[in-house]
Amino acid sequence: MNNKASFLPEDYLDRRLAKRSHALFLTLFAVVILGAIGSFVVLLSQQREAREAHDEVVRRIQVESTQLETIKALETQREAMMRKAAITATLMDPIQKSNVLAELINHMPLPVSLTEVEVETNVATQRVVTRSALQQASQRAAAAAEAEAPPPPPLRTVVLQVTGIAPSDLDVSTFMVSLQTHPLFADVELLETRQQRIDEEKLREFKIKLELDPNLTMADLEPTRRDRTLTVNPMGGDIVIEPAGFQN
Repeated sequence: MNNKASFLPEDYLDRRLAKRSHALFLTLFAVVILGAIGSFVVLLSQQREAREAHDEVVRRIQVESTQLETIKALETQREAMMRKAAITATLMDPIQKSNVLAELINHMPLPVSLTEVEVETNVATQRVVTRSALQQASQRAAAAAEAEAPPPPPLRTVVLQVTGIAPSDLDVSTFMVSLQTHPLFADVELLETRQQRIDEEKLREFKIKLELDPNLTMADLEPTRRDRTLTVNPMGGDIVIEPAGFQN
């Protein structure tokens, strides 16, 4: 085996080997540092993108929250307006008093006359009913589910007390039958009938109590029309009204 002899000093060879080792270590260290810096830069970029995405989501949530609050405010305003409209509707008469009086007069027999009409408006109250514990729990659950719904308008009942005079009880009965068959009136009841002397003539004074149908409006009511044609000139002589009118 042949050994190649080196004529270089051993110190020189050791220094040369050390320099190569140091250069290799520095290169590897630089590669590691550059990799760490690159990873750090990529991480910062990802964090910035994530932060921007988070800020965008927060901004959109704030915008949606503002819109949701606006919608809730509009819903609250709408419910308040609906409650006011319901209260206003309860204060308004679905059928004008003049129309009610016209229907009373147009359904009277000819000899009957009205002397007084009293109108009373009542708000119907709900009757308290005793319930079991299970029914009360079910009622509370239903009430909680409908707590946000606007309350329904109170039901009003209009009661009329009609006072008049007629020649006989037969005319009073005819008047009552005419009212009972009319769709506008309900619960027609004769309160009183008695004899009265007016201008030396015996007449029957009567009082009738009746209610208006709360579900009926002017759109559902077809007014009754009667012919009141005069047979003679009203400016001269006696006025005579045709006893038999016609009804449309």
